[in-house]
Amino acid sequence: MRKHQWARRVAVCAFAAALSSCGGESDSPVATPTPSPVPAPSPSPSPSPSPTAPSLRFSTSGLIGYVTIDVNENGRFGGVLAADDSADVRTATDRSGWFGPGVPARLDDSPGPDAPLWAMSATGYDSVTGFHYVDVRTPRGGTVLSPVTTLLRTIDDDVVPANLGLGIDAARLATFDAVQETANPDADTAALGRRVALLNLKLLALAGFPNSSGFGADRSIVVAGNLEPLSEQLRVGRVDLNDAASIRLVLDRSPVARRASAEARDAAAQLLARWGQAIDRFDARERAPRQPFGSTSAPVQRALRVHVLPELMALFGTVPMNSSSPPAPARLAALTVDRLLADITSFDGFPFARTDPGSVTAVADYRSFDRYVAGNTIVLDNQCLVPGRQAAHCNDFDLAQLTSPNPGNPRWWDARVPAAFSQRIRVTADPGYNMVIERLDQTAGIVWFEYDVRIGQGPISTSRVYLRLNDEI
Repeated sequence: MRKHQWARRVAVCAFAAALSSCGGESDSPVATPTPSPVPAPSPSPSPSPSPTAPSLRFSTSGLIGYVTIDVNENGRFGGVLAADDSADVRTATDRSGWFGPGVPARLDDSPGPDAPLWAMSATGYDSVTGFHYVDVRTPRGGTVLSPVTTLLRTIDDDVVPANLGLGIDAARLATFDAVQETANPDADTAALGRRVALLNLKLLALAGFPNSSGFGADRSIVVAGNLEPLSEQLRVGRVDLNDAASIRLVLDRSPVARRASAEARDAAAQLLARWGQAIDRFDARERAPRQPFGSTSAPVQRALRVHVLPELMALFGTVPMNSSSPPAPARLAALTVDRLLADITSFDGFPFARTDPGSVTAVADYRSFDRYVAGNTIVLDNQCLVPGRQAAHCNDFDLAQLTSPNPGNPRWWDARVPAAFSQRIRVTADPGYNMVIERLDQTAGIVWFEYDVRIGQGPISTSRVYLRLNDEI
C-alpha cells in the first residue's frame, strides 16, 4: 500500500454553523426571543497546516471526526476488496477538521493519503455547532468534502454544477474551498464561494428530513443517501432550491416523501423554498462581503434543527416519540420568509460549541411536548436508548473519546429555565437523575432552558434544550 502523506481539511458549509432555530404557536408561530449568550469560551483552533495543503471541507466549518478513503475502489466506504482483502483506510482529523501526516494534534495517529487518488467519505461533528453528520463525500480527485461535492459521481460530473447554476465544472467544484474563498480579495471568487457555501446550507434540509437515524431533528443527518433523489433529478434538468416547483420534482423522487400525500409534498416544497430564500436574505442582510462565513452557518444550522426539520419530519411521519402530530396547514403557512428569517436571526450570537481539550462539547437539543401528555409531564431518561426520551446530553460528546456512540459518557448536572418561560415549564431531576419537564400552562409555541453537562469532575459546558409546546391532540 502507498505511503500516505498529505494534509486536508474536512469542513461543513452548512455544518460549520449551527443548525437549529426556534418557532412559535401551533397555528401562528411566534419567533423565539433572541437567545442571550451562553457563557462558554470560544473554541481553541488547532494549528493550521501549510497554506498549500489541500482542504477537505464538510460544508463551511470543520468536521471533526474520521475520513474513510476508498483505496480498494469498490465504492463501499469501509468495504473490503475480495481479491486481495485490502481494507479501506481511515484517518482522523484534528479539532478544526484538518487531517494528514503534516497536521499536528490529530485525534489519533492514523495517516492520510499523499494525493487525492481515491473517493472519500467523512463522518463527524461540526466544529462550531457540534451537530453530527454522516457520509459526506467527494469523488476521486476531490480535495473538498461538502454536501454539494457529495452529489458528484465522478470528478468530471459536470451536469451537477451546471444544473445547480454554479457556472463552474465539477473538477473545480470538487477542489474549491467555498468557505475560505468567501474572504478572497477577488470579488468574483468571493461571490462564487458564498454562493456554493449557501447552497451547502440549503442542501442540509433535503438531507435532514428523511431522518434515517431514527431519532429527532437534533441528531445525525446522513448526507449521501438522503441527497440521492436530488442527484437523480439533476441528471434530468435544472434545480433551484428557492423554487417550490423545482423542489417538488426532487420530493417526487424521494421514497420518504412519496409515502405522504401530494398535498403534503406541495406544502414541504413551499416551506423548503421559503427556507432557501430566508437563508439568502439572512446572509445578505447580516454579513459583510468578506466576513467569515461561520457566522452565517451556525444560526442557519440551529434554526434548521429547531424550526424546519421538525415540521418536515412531522409532515412525512419520520419523527420519534414525543413529537408533534402532522402540522396544521395554517402553522406551515405561517412560516413565511420573514418568520424564518426572524428565527435564524434569533440564533445570531449564540456561542460556538466548545471543542477545546478536556471539555465536553454540548450540543443544542430539540424536543416536543404534546398538549395532552399524562400529568403534563415528560421524562428524559438519564441514558440514550429510547427515541423521544433520550437525555439532553445524548448528542453531547468528548472529542478525546470519539469511538463510543455517546463519547465520554457525559451527564447533565443542572438546568435553568429563563424568567421568560418560568410560568410555562419547570425542569427538575428525579431520584434517578432523569430530567423531568413539567408543562405549567397550555400556551403553544417554542420555549427553551439551559443545562450544564460534564464528564466526572471535568469542565462544565452549557447548551440549551428547545421545547415545542404543542396544542394538537
